[in-house]
Amino acid sequence: MGMKAWFVVLAHSAPADVLRRPRIDIAATDALVDDLFGRRRFRRPGDLFTDADPRDGHIAAGVFHDVAIVAYEGFVTEPTKIPPGLIAAARGGTVDQFALHSVSALGIYGHWDGGNLVRAIAGADGEVQEDVGEPLTFERAEHGEDQVDPDFLDLEYIVEEALASRLGFRFEGAVVPNGPEPREIPLRVYR
Repeated sequence: MGMKAWFVVLAHSAPADVLRRPRIDIAATDALVDDLFGRRRFRRPGDLFTDADPRDGHIAAGVFHDVAIVAYEGFVTEPTKIPPGLIAAARGGTVDQFALHSVSALGIYGHWDGGNLVRAIAGADGEVQEDVGEPLTFERAEHGEDQVDPDFLDLEYIVEEALASRLGFRFEGAVVPNGPEPREIPLRVYR
């Protein structure tokens, strides 16, 4: 079936470092979900591998010191359409948006720093629907050159490399040495 994921990471430090030893703050997680989505009911514990693609109104989230993960189906959108309130919830930190669907070759990556959109790349089936900002280092590495060929963008690859660069793991592809394991990153699932 392939990997499906749609989530954002809000951070004030290096997410990969925090996620190597994730200790979920339940009260902070409940408060973040209530702030972003209104009052929601806790349903069950989960993890970032199993619950990276919640559907049917479910939300999966976890707050780990100064890093937060929020997975929600509404995040399968171009980065420029992400609600400003979500970006503001980072309170001046960074926000990374990741969306993957390997069956449809969907890939979406957005990166904000201090509330400002730095990079947005989104598309499916080889067609780019949004391309804002300068390509990041891992995007140029795909082609082994300093320039990115806009006619040949593997969006799934770009998102997997963004995951490796920012979070220290890939869902599919080569394992990142000493990186966190998504199955060991606890989340709480709400509806």
